Amino acid sequence: MATIGTAFVRGRRKLELIQELAAQIRPNAELMEKYDVANTAFYRFIRENQTEIEEARAALVQDLNDEVAGLWVAKKANRIAEYQQDIEDINRQLDVGLEPSLLRQKHNALKAVAEELGSLPVRAAPVKDSGGLVITVTGIDEGALK
Repeated sequence: MATIGTAFVRGRRKLELIQELAAQIRPNAELMEKYDVANTAFYRFIRENQTEIEEARAALVQDLNDEVAGLWVAKKANRIAEYQQDIEDINRQLDVGLEPSLLRQKHNALKAVAEELGSLPVRAAPVKDSGGLVITVTGIDEGALK
């Protein structure tokens, strides 16, 4: 059980543990054994992820099939906040010197935020030319016109 901080569980295993803690089906001792983690690291994980656990619990009450319950990235505001932090970090690096790859990353992040917010126009695929204009007039007998 060699664990540094709460790094014993990450990614999907972290989500799994958050959801198990939210569901309160298994006792903590069983979860500590399952995740092979010491008592202190386990309870530190609970403290550090309390908000996510509570959100997952609330989501489970509302929708037992909510697969993203407890994932901060599932919330638009959280994703945008991460983009903002990345952009601020890039701006600090750009203050030191202009780096074209950083500018591309910054512009990609800004575009992603605009997409998240629905600020970009929807681009439709070009319509294939049918070869001519067809006009249909209702209420006129075509035979009478010929």
